[in-house]
Amino acid sequence: TAVNDSVDYDQQTSTITVSISSSSDSNYGSGIANQSVTATTKDDDTAGFTLSKNTATVIEGGDSDNFTVVLNSEPTQDVVLTLTANDPTEVSISSSSTLTFTSSDWNTAQTVIIGAADENLDDDNITSTVTAAISSSTDDEKYDNLTSQVVTVTTVDNDGTPQVTLTVDNS
Repeated sequence: TAVNDSVDYDQQTSTITVSISSSSDSNYGSGIANQSVTATTKDDDTAGFTLSKNTATVIEGGDSDNFTVVLNSEPTQDVVLTLTANDPTEVSISSSSTLTFTSSDWNTAQTVIIGAADENLDDDNITSTVTAAISSSTDDEKYDNLTSQVVTVTTVDNDGTPQVTLTVDNS
């Protein structure tokens, strides 16, 4: 029977050998050859990571938003994800810009908090992205080449159209 774990080991092949170590029956003595069988264990774990959502909305000078990240299988080495905003003038990562998962906390979701930069520019709502990517400092080969994932962030503008008032001096 295969032992279920949470590590992505791929498919593994094992050899099981049965031999007679001792017998009081002379028909089953040392002259009987060992018997072997090859067993293949198919792994049900796949390295990857999951984002809780792929869209978020933040408001200049107001509400932030968040999403969580969790690994899909137990790593054999630490896995580090790097978080980057493609337009830091519109969206910021308020939590750490890296997440580290270990073999003891890989299945505990980590929260990423994103906020909006509050500038005084009437630039309407802006769409930008926050990318979660495996860092080059990750030593677990199953996680090394995973595809980056993106959260699309809408920054809601809180600046109104500037009003200009002209007064005429007829003096």
